[in-house]
Amino acid sequence: MNSTKKILVALIILHMIISCNTNEPDDIEITSPQININWPSLADTPWPMNHHDPQSTGRSKYPGPSLGALDYKIPLYGIEGSLVLDNDNNIYISDQYINFKLHKFNLIGDIIWEAEIDANSPCTPIIGKDNIIYISNGYGGSLFALSDDAKTEWKFTNDGSFNIGINIDKEGNLYFIGLSNKLFVVSPNGNLLWELYDERFLTDANGAPTFSPDGNYLYVQGTNVSVLAVNVKTRTIDWVYGSTAILSSPIVDNQGNLYILLGYSTPGDNSLVSLNSSGRVNWVFDFDDEFLMDNIEPTIDYNGHIYFGGQKLYSLNHEGELRWQINLEGSFIVSPLISDINNNIFIGVTGGGFPTTLPKKHYVKSYSSDGDFNWQLEIKDERLLGASPAITNNRKIIFPTFRAWGIVVIKDI
Repeated sequence: MNSTKKILVALIILHMIISCNTNEPDDIEITSPQININWPSLADTPWPMNHHDPQSTGRSKYPGPSLGALDYKIPLYGIEGSLVLDNDNNIYISDQYINFKLHKFNLIGDIIWEAEIDANSPCTPIIGKDNIIYISNGYGGSLFALSDDAKTEWKFTNDGSFNIGINIDKEGNLYFIGLSNKLFVVSPNGNLLWELYDERFLTDANGAPTFSPDGNYLYVQGTNVSVLAVNVKTRTIDWVYGSTAILSSPIVDNQGNLYILLGYSTPGDNSLVSLNSSGRVNWVFDFDDEFLMDNIEPTIDYNGHIYFGGQKLYSLNHEGELRWQINLEGSFIVSPLISDINNNIFIGVTGGGFPTTLPKKHYVKSYSSDGDFNWQLEIKDERLLGASPAITNNRKIIFPTFRAWGIVVIKDI
């Protein structure tokens, strides 16, 4: 064999060896980097509104506890909504069973003030750019604007919202679904700008409308449809998706994609659906959890990974592919999921069988973005964990309970 043929044979053998090499590198993880969207009408606080922001991402720019321990509980009976935080980590939250007030606590649990708003609603406050607090009192039929010393700046009386969340656009206009199936848009001065009626608008406590990143669309949950896309420029409904109600609000990423949880009474018939900004389906991820609670909104981390679940905790990449899943061993997710700047995930769960049968054991759990277990903390002597928790700027988590006895403060140790 001449030298040329020897070289050719050697090259062929080398190519076969390389082609048969099984030590291939791992697949590159698919990410879709997310940023904090500038929203000039909101106060720049650690947690200014329900589930953190107008897109309901549940994502904080601060780290949560790396190892959680109970700090203390703030006694307040009758909470159904969520809470917000100002820059000093003061807590704003309402109750609707005894006091019917909006309360402001400091982070060690002292009451700073209470505002008489006749609150009969799970509505979560919003803190605006000038530290004005906005909140609806539900069946009281009013939307309030309060200064940071509890003075009523104005009261819009027409219809109240019983939704757990109201929203605010970039100009500071307030958006809420009233009990009369109307979307009301109220100016920062308390004047009605416009209203839109649709009998399909969801008016109960499970509702929390969310905004597109550019602020041009408001996504509203429906009663016999899943979501209605309201064009706030034309004041019309541009598109509708689904044929059944969703009990957790849509969350929206930086690219304008929506993620909605579809849960049905039939065990195992659940899906997370991704829609683009035109209402077309990007992908559907079916999962077989037996039961989904209401108000268990997913969270999106800074890599665009989505976290959600029922009896299991799931993580998908931006293309809807399963990254990992964790069996919660008989527990159910009962609260909206949140995430921190390090992409750690924090969930509230109730264990011991079907979640509506009490008493139960309640835990706050934390996992890394890779699905590694970080820590868990049992929350004792409470009926149930509640709506969206909040992350402070000093590594604490504030967790409301539901129709129970207090607000749980979790510290880092």
